[in-house]
Amino acid sequence: MADSATVAEINIKEAAALLRCSRDTTRRLLESGDIEGYRLTPRGHWRVHRDSVVRYLASLRRKDK
Repeated sequence: MADSATVAEINIKEAAALLRCSRDTTRRLLESGDIEGYRLTPRGHWRVHRDSVVRYLASLRRKDK
């Protein structure tokens, strides 16, 4: 995983908007490892790596072809 200083991070709401899905679905994608991110505290807010969302969307597009 890249150093957090070089990784663009977004919150769950922003990630859900990029993915065009609900925040609950975004959380499931994080928990399953489909997209990368981390919690600020054990039960706290998520920070999502924006580039992992972009890669996930690109992988979906490749599957559609």
